[in-house]
Amino acid sequence: MKGKYQGHHRPKFKVVARAPYNFVPLNDVVVEAASYLGGQKIPSFDRYHPHLFTGAIEYELETITPLHIGWTQNESSEFFAPGGRVKIPGSSLRGMVRTLVEIVSWSRFVNFDYRRGLYYRVVGDPRSSLGKKYTEQMHTCVKAGYLLKRRESYFLVPAQEINGGTYTREEDYSKDCKFTFVGKDGRYRIYSGDSPRKKAVWVVNPPDYSREIPVPEEDIHLYRSDDTRFEDKDRADKGGDNACTTSKRQRKDGNLLRMLEESADGVVPCFYLEWTDDKNKQRFALGHTRYFRLPYQYNIGDHVPQHLRGHELDIPEAVFGCEAEFASRVYFEDAEIVSTDQDIFQSVQIVKRLDAPKPTSFQLYLEQPRGKNTPKAILHHWNDRQALIRGYKLYWHRQPQPDQEQSTPWKTVQAIRRGMKFTGRIRFVNLADIELGALLFCLRLPQGCYHKLGMAKPIGLGTVRIKPILILTDRQHRYTTLFNADNWLTAEVAPPLDVFIERFENYMLTELTRLGSRDAGYKRLWDTPRLQELKTMLTWDHTSRPDWNRVTSYMELDIYRNRPVLPKPSEVVEP
Repeated sequence: MKGKYQGHHRPKFKVVARAPYNFVPLNDVVVEAASYLGGQKIPSFDRYHPHLFTGAIEYELETITPLHIGWTQNESSEFFAPGGRVKIPGSSLRGMVRTLVEIVSWSRFVNFDYRRGLYYRVVGDPRSSLGKKYTEQMHTCVKAGYLLKRRESYFLVPAQEINGGTYTREEDYSKDCKFTFVGKDGRYRIYSGDSPRKKAVWVVNPPDYSREIPVPEEDIHLYRSDDTRFEDKDRADKGGDNACTTSKRQRKDGNLLRMLEESADGVVPCFYLEWTDDKNKQRFALGHTRYFRLPYQYNIGDHVPQHLRGHELDIPEAVFGCEAEFASRVYFEDAEIVSTDQDIFQSVQIVKRLDAPKPTSFQLYLEQPRGKNTPKAILHHWNDRQALIRGYKLYWHRQPQPDQEQSTPWKTVQAIRRGMKFTGRIRFVNLADIELGALLFCLRLPQGCYHKLGMAKPIGLGTVRIKPILILTDRQHRYTTLFNADNWLTAEVAPPLDVFIERFENYMLTELTRLGSRDAGYKRLWDTPRLQELKTMLTWDHTSRPDWNRVTSYMELDIYRNRPVLPKPSEVVEP
């Protein structure tokens, strides 16, 4: 029977990338605080400033989905409860609000590790732009040698060149260890793993001690910072699935620096690749096997536009403080749960380990030349100096749903049930009206928009609704009149929020026009293209779509290997 498409090309179905997160685009200009400060320094705390505002933002927080905030940075299963009292830590609220203030105020992009390096290894994908790069370097530039250490410095000793090469390949792979190397006759044989498909042993020629090449400290730092290289070590040490039954001397995990410390010979065989950086400095990439992970020549900070890496004082820094220069003028207290007779907790099963972000997925984290339609042959990656990061990473609102495909959860966490309420307070001292308006703008979101807080955001936890109330203190009245009848005079008033929000909006719209921003010319700040993308990310109504959890889930491996580009938030909602 002839097929349906006999004599015709089979239709191609577009592969669309998906993820539980997305990005708010970077801003094209930086709005400084200098204009509203009038050339003045950050106000001090030891005096009264009649044109500035002091008081508190009191708020009610309601959980729309279950909420989990652990005790520590690791995956704690118990909810934050110092002294046995359940609270939402002020630090969590502070981080969430600051990120939003950075986005809506067109600030600098500085709150991340600029030095963080990234690694890649692309095998069996010659059609991708990065696969071509990796194959080219591995086939033409890799050499073998030995790593050694003297005091606090590291050196490379090249292997002797014999018959035009520094290493050879032997057949008959028989070792069952994860990784080991064996010295014999001045050579070292490297057994790189226990995969049944591997049939080769790499034989490194004897060292040429007449040459010792210093390894720059930044290359050692870069090697240590590759936190994905040794993720199975703990499981191996505990006798898990990848554990090796050989002695400690033979059991290796691929960490050249650790193996060097344990080596009885004082050297470790390795493979390396030389390259030259932008400053014409000789650099080295190191690996324990022939096809090892290579560092990108540029770190994350190199892909942030120069105008976002300046030293200008912007609104977030003016409000939240600058370490070693001036303190924050806002203070986030822990939020207390409202008294209730209900059981406030529920157990939430997490079926997958929620690892740290993986920016090595460059097709998701970097701007691409043709957006979501960019083929993988021309994808920008971290070695493309001109490629820019996509922006601020936020997580979609999702309906928490258990994964029916996996019966055994990775872990169970203690979460606050949906519908539970907390009350909290954000105190502030000597804020300008623009600064106070920025805080209120981020706390009172548009209708139908909610905040995202806490852990396990990818599986739908952490959606909360915040209702703020502004309380201002008339400091002059308070300190000139102590009593109100028989009570202390608080001199507190509750003005409407709109006045301050409008002042912030007007300031931002004026500055965007003055600076020639591509987001200029709009009557409302939420109407600008950048904040429209933010509003899309914060909108709860998307969760009512029957397919929403699927289109905002992590991709399966067969989809991911095609490296589709993540659409913009607006394109996810309206493809």
